[in-house]
Amino acid sequence: MAYVGHHEIQQTVVSNEVSNLEQVWIEAEARADRAKYRANQAQQAIAELSSLAGRNNGEVTLLVSEAERLVARRDKAEQEAVAAFDRFWKAKSDT
Repeated sequence: MAYVGHHEIQQTVVSNEVSNLEQVWIEAEARADRAKYRANQAQQAIAELSSLAGRNNGEVTLLVSEAERLVARRDKAEQEAVAAFDRFWKAKSDT
């Protein structure tokens, strides 16, 4: 049986951690992209409804509220993606 030293085990653990952080970052980027798409769709819907004459003001208000919620979700997802990338990059740089 071959001897596996502490250094080799530590390198494997660090490598696994970097891989896990990379996966977390990729997933966070995907969430941010989906959130950005939904927020853009909501903003487009608001623009279309606002330009149509005779639309119910309550409907526009509801869409504005939904768009604001989606924009906030997008912003949070983008911040999480940036933080995940920073953790991944730091771990990768440290190896």
